[in-house]
Amino acid sequence: MAKVFDFDGTLYDGDSTIDFWLFAIRRQPKTLLALPWQLWAGTAFALKRITRDEFKEAFFSFLPYITHIEHLVENFWRINLRKIKPPIASRLTKGDYIVSASPQFLLAIPAARLGAHLIATKVDPATGKLCGRNCRGSEKVLRCTTEGAPIPFSECYTDSMSALPLTEISARSFLVKGNRVSNLPETA
Repeated sequence: MAKVFDFDGTLYDGDSTIDFWLFAIRRQPKTLLALPWQLWAGTAFALKRITRDEFKEAFFSFLPYITHIEHLVENFWRINLRKIKPPIASRLTKGDYIVSASPQFLLAIPAARLGAHLIATKVDPATGKLCGRNCRGSEKVLRCTTEGAPIPFSECYTDSMSALPLTEISARSFLVKGNRVSNLPETA
């Protein structure tokens, strides 16, 4: 049976989307043109005026300002692959799954490097528009089902209770904090 891993905070030390955004700002400052819209959306989301999906799409409004996004993503991972946590990544074997709310185009490189199948939020890197729902919470289970992942998983690794639906379709679940792994109660 395959194992399933959350990405940000679990396999990756930090939030890859935020790290990529900061990386893009430093390399291509014109991405800051999206900042007013991002700030408005952040405020509207905090006030519950827009959905998480609407906020996420507004956040990704910086992507159209990036030239040669494929190269920027490659350069980002050239520097940031070091943030993959060896003690957690060593538990991943070829054919396991990474299921993440981060954008699929951003996580393709580390997933391939780790030999994992990737299920993530589909974002058009040219427009910043979501192509479907944000891959978070129960959406992760739905995406695993529709994309043919072998459910139930033998093990689930996550740093967040928002991945609870994934733990419910896994025989054993583990909470990751930093490089430490602790058992969660059996869920399946």
